[in-house]
Amino acid sequence: MAQDHHPRGSRVDPALPRHRSGGKGLRRAGRGDVGRWPGAGRRNRGGRCPSPGRSSLCPCAVHRQVPHPGRGHCGAFRARALPGGGAADHRAGARRPRRPHRMRRSRPVGRGAGAGAVLMLHARTSVQDRRRRLRAGLASGNLLRLPGAFSPLVAREIEAQGFEGVYISGAVLAADLGLPDIGLTTLTEVAQRGHQIARVTNLPALIDADTGFGEPMNAARCVQVLEDLGLAGCHLEDQVNPKRCGHLDNKAVVPTSEMVRRLKAAVSARRDPDFVLCARTDARALEGLDGAIARAQAYVDAGADLIFAEALADEREIEAFRRAVSAPLLINMTEFGKSRLLPADTLRNLGVNVVIYPVTTLRLAMGAVTAGLATVKAAGTQESLLDAMQHRKDLYRLLAYEEYGVFDENVFNFKV
Repeated sequence: MAQDHHPRGSRVDPALPRHRSGGKGLRRAGRGDVGRWPGAGRRNRGGRCPSPGRSSLCPCAVHRQVPHPGRGHCGAFRARALPGGGAADHRAGARRPRRPHRMRRSRPVGRGAGAGAVLMLHARTSVQDRRRRLRAGLASGNLLRLPGAFSPLVAREIEAQGFEGVYISGAVLAADLGLPDIGLTTLTEVAQRGHQIARVTNLPALIDADTGFGEPMNAARCVQVLEDLGLAGCHLEDQVNPKRCGHLDNKAVVPTSEMVRRLKAAVSARRDPDFVLCARTDARALEGLDGAIARAQAYVDAGADLIFAEALADEREIEAFRRAVSAPLLINMTEFGKSRLLPADTLRNLGVNVVIYPVTTLRLAMGAVTAGLATVKAAGTQESLLDAMQHRKDLYRLLAYEEYGVFDENVFNFKV
């Protein structure tokens, strides 16, 4: 944001404008607002607004500042009415002001927003609302379906399709960076991608935090970073580091006591009680079903809100886990893994609370990319692929492109 470097301290421009009913213009910050222009309504000795770089910042000094409804210039050029009609400048003999800037009128916000709505460049719901929504979903007894999103755009499509949440997979994030899922990604990389995805969707976003990126104190810091960046929850797992995909052979897990320390550190670091902490156990392949259940019970005692039982084989194992563990249960329906792929209705009847499809969208996308590139290389054109592509108009709809016209009507003045 542009700032006025006033000797007594910097002041910032007004916040994003609020859309007015009927699309008659953009509202300026009101009297007393933090964003009020210093010196509005005053003139310098020449009768003009203070110049850029002087002690007061007027909207005329900043190109395309927030327009004022009903007038084209700042308060310095306001005139008072005379009894006989017309207007007079506040100061006798003052020079006639220059012609004011022409300000474009805004257009009403596009679909999904009514009169008086504030245009959001991000999600329209608060982080707290999304976290409470996830909490309520876990307590409802219904099945929450969370497809994996490898980009913010995919998260928007997940919401548009009517799912209950978004999952952010560590394996997918690593693959998108061209890396295998062996613990090479950092907290910074994971948190930043999680933030990019969470900020564009009104759905709660659950993120894979691997082993917490180090010792228990690292897991504690991880939780606070993810809280600050708008995630609704995360899961920590009991594998050793370097870790691997939970559906591969020859995994290794840390002792139960070490995972309990990891979880307790995360619980103690959490500041928002609605932030969901999920504990994942990979012990089924190493310690059997009974060993995995015993670990899950210890993790619930340590403060886990949700249990992720990785790589259970079939309905029988899921049912046994559900009977033995009191906390909500998450099941992973990943492709080409060790778990049988079950329909949502079956999982719902088994008492599962959350199902994730972590790599599905990436595999769909990469399958289409691979086949499409082969066609382009062989045919020398992509014409035969057009019916399989997302149309430009569908992409623009997903991006809410037209809604940006509330800032400038020339942003969306074309047909697709």
